[in-house]
Amino acid sequence: MADGFDFTAPPFDRLRPAELAQVRRGADIGFFREGETPLRAGDLPDHLFVVVKGQVEERAGDEVVNLYGEDEAFDTGILLHAACRHDFRVREEAICHLLPVEDFLELTANNPAFAAFYLEDLQHKLARLEGRRGAGGGVSLAAMRVAQVAADPPAFVAPDADMHAAALRMEEAGQRALLVEDGGRLGILTGADLARAATLRRLPLETPARDLAHWDVFGVDAEAFLYEAAALMTRHGIRHLAVRRRGEIAGILDAAAVIGSLARHGDALGGRIGAAGSVKAVAEAADATTGLVRDLVGQGMKAGYLGQVASNLHAQVMARLFDLLAPDRVRKGGCLLVMGSGGRGEQALKTDQDNGLILDGDVPKEEVAAFGAAFRDAMIEAGFPACPGDIMVSNPFWAKPIDAWQDTLRDWAANPSEQALMEVAILQDAAAVAGDAALLDAVRADLFRTLGGNAAFVRRFAAAIDMHEQPASFLAHLLPGRDRRGLDVKKAGIFPIVHGVRALALEAGIDAAGTEARLRRLAEKDTLDAKATEDLVGAFGFLLSLRLDAGLERLRLHEPLTPEVETARLSKLERDLLKDSLLAVRRFREVVRHHFRLEQL
Repeated sequence: MADGFDFTAPPFDRLRPAELAQVRRGADIGFFREGETPLRAGDLPDHLFVVVKGQVEERAGDEVVNLYGEDEAFDTGILLHAACRHDFRVREEAICHLLPVEDFLELTANNPAFAAFYLEDLQHKLARLEGRRGAGGGVSLAAMRVAQVAADPPAFVAPDADMHAAALRMEEAGQRALLVEDGGRLGILTGADLARAATLRRLPLETPARDLAHWDVFGVDAEAFLYEAAALMTRHGIRHLAVRRRGEIAGILDAAAVIGSLARHGDALGGRIGAAGSVKAVAEAADATTGLVRDLVGQGMKAGYLGQVASNLHAQVMARLFDLLAPDRVRKGGCLLVMGSGGRGEQALKTDQDNGLILDGDVPKEEVAAFGAAFRDAMIEAGFPACPGDIMVSNPFWAKPIDAWQDTLRDWAANPSEQALMEVAILQDAAAVAGDAALLDAVRADLFRTLGGNAAFVRRFAAAIDMHEQPASFLAHLLPGRDRRGLDVKKAGIFPIVHGVRALALEAGIDAAGTEARLRRLAEKDTLDAKATEDLVGAFGFLLSLRLDAGLERLRLHEPLTPEVETARLSKLERDLLKDSLLAVRRFREVVRHHFRLEQL
């Protein structure tokens, strides 16, 4: 008999009275010394072990692949595999309840809720966590429909209309996208398509719209949930959707409208930022962004969407400061960049500045330097600290003419130092926030052409995935009451996903900014397995949400922001998800290492 069995711990809290009695009758107690191996790979276990005290490692050879602490059970793999796949070795003297394997299998066969706990994968656990969070107070954003957003009315252009006519039609309609119908096909032509065709591809103005349009138009029903539209845009790395009502095209939905509507008050705050007439007024408006993020967290918005909302507002702050401070030659002939997590749309809170500038020609260095210093100081006043690595427009390396940027790309290719590799990553994540975006398009096209096709360079670039090795003891952080030190979720999980995906995208020529969009595109190209991709997307979103929650708590306590999460504060479900997420990251590292043959470097 197992005295003291905790029937309040999941999943034993799901047992019926007769099943509880069965466990009480059949379970026993086992004591295991440090270094002892209760189960070995290939064993047919007689019992399920439920840890009461101590720690037990699951080992694949010399590698620790899991760690079990209080109220956690091993080897539940017998539900899927007849024998143990790994060794289980006692790391710290352990006491375990021993449930006969026949009883365990009977319980899982007759109690679906009990079985589901052990068979549940990462995606189902994430859904369960979202369900819990969505059950809180506040108005749920999940109820918003596409029809509640002000979509642009559909504007069409003839398939044989040339580039000039298409540009005039776009200006006449006051929109950034036109629809093209040709022989039963529906295509879309955006302002960015026209700019790239003219500046990068150097196509003649007589080129017809049918040769420029994208014919894989994605649509969404007007009654669909808005978060579904946002997810569709993120998944495919697109900024426009055709809105359909009763089978007919009712409008064009722009990504900016989706993000603004998800933010609810984002449009009003954005308007306030845009109307600010001084640096001080911009800074005052920027102060409200953190409060908005906190409100949206309370309403259940996911961290991924929050990153897009906040990054959009932070970009508006930068754009307004650019308009207020940039001299004419910089404002009219330059492109202001945001880089890092802000460029990827993955940072919900204000962090260090990461910005740069591309100029279409020579501007006196003194003029650029004066603007750079003024912009840096204004951003500090708006709540964005100076970058410790000096990645700011005040640094001449990050603010220069386009031909100098192209020279830098060639230097990086010829001399791939650690510094150069870091700088490539920074530029690859850049997004235009003000000025002539075609300048960034040209530089990014050069980046992919000069570096993406260089196998040796990309291989060295990918090796940075191991810059922050996942600590061997990371699983110990996830045991309740065992370790109150913070776990750096950026180093342990976020960075390996971001950089591994970034390297694969560079090699594949995927010019998408966000990590999730890059992941989706890699899956479409069969570079990544579909199930592994979904697990990585889920793990990445969960890690971002942990970092955001920890950041908001530190701001509440007036403490500096850090990427560390106090795992002792997490719920059992959150600890399980963190463990699953970090194990998904570990598997992804191996995929990247194998893909680029990093062991040969």
